[in-house]
Amino acid sequence: FPLFYGELAEHRKKQRGTMTVRMRIEWNDIRGAMIKGIKPSITNYVSCSKMIDYQVAHYTTEGVHDYNKWSMTTFTKHIEELQSYEKVLPYLQEAGMTLLLWRGHHPVVVAGKTFNL
Repeated sequence: FPLFYGELAEHRKKQRGTMTVRMRIEWNDIRGAMIKGIKPSITNYVSCSKMIDYQVAHYTTEGVHDYNKWSMTTFTKHIEELQSYEKVLPYLQEAGMTLLLWRGHHPVVVAGKTFNL
């Protein structure tokens, strides 16, 4: 959602930031979900009557640093994120090999027949 300061249409000419809302939606119709994903999103506006309210909303949605703008802080944060993935990589490789080389360990009886899962 884009953020604007003020309620009038003239205040909505300059965007002051964005707000991203994450929602979980359960779909019974997969085709309908795919069609909804293709359609463009609906524009919603968040209006603030006071500048302090706008600053709080902007800080809440954007945080201290603007990660879309290039700076050394942004650059080092991206490097730290990549390094954190590097620490997890051996665990992911081990999990992948375990799944790939999986053998049946748990007997399950279905309709009188025993299967090792």
